[in-house]
Amino acid sequence: MSEDKNRYDLEERTATFGEGIIEFAKKIPVNPVTERLIKQLVGAGTSVGANYCEADDASSKKEFFSQSQRQLKFLSIKKPNVRKRKYRTLAQFTQAFLSSIPEGSLEQSTVNAMEIHLRHLERVLGSSFVLRSAELEDLQGYIDKRSKENGLHGKPLSPITIKRELTTLRTLWNWAKDAGYVSEPLQLKGLRYPKRKEKPPFQTLAEIEKRISRGC
Repeated sequence: MSEDKNRYDLEERTATFGEGIIEFAKKIPVNPVTERLIKQLVGAGTSVGANYCEADDASSKKEFFSQSQRQLKFLSIKKPNVRKRKYRTLAQFTQAFLSSIPEGSLEQSTVNAMEIHLRHLERVLGSSFVLRSAELEDLQGYIDKRSKENGLHGKPLSPITIKRELTTLRTLWNWAKDAGYVSEPLQLKGLRYPKRKEKPPFQTLAEIEKRISRGC
């Protein structure tokens, strides 16, 4: 087969294109967000070759061009019926986000901690809180309310715990941004956390002596 024939052999090229789409789709992680998109991608990618073969079976050039034009018209008018699920509330986003985490991609303890953080966020902000409307004032209100609550053993809640909860919220927000549900990053800069006397980190005797020698 000559180089020119290879170049313009649309049946071979469209078949190779479809095979490449399938191989690419196999590498995409499957989750509630990507599952439908993968099916649409494979369907669209493999239909190119099928449409060309249908036109190529025409009995005359006139019929070939006629069928090709119909296929082009079909492709330009009929768009995939993509009905993106509408997530509005914090509860809806929480459920979708947790469901999207591939099994085994995170330590179970990490997932459990995020679930706890998100439950606190839903409880304080409200499960019907519209996520896209979140502003710095809402997050500051969350911090103020949580800082008045007690943690384990009845002790005041640590600011570190509150920061971790908002870090989980930012992780959820980034997932929503990547999926196209929100367009702007979540702003956490400027938030004020309560000042509490934190337990100093563990130090060895050598580290303590070193600090003393420095006059710390």
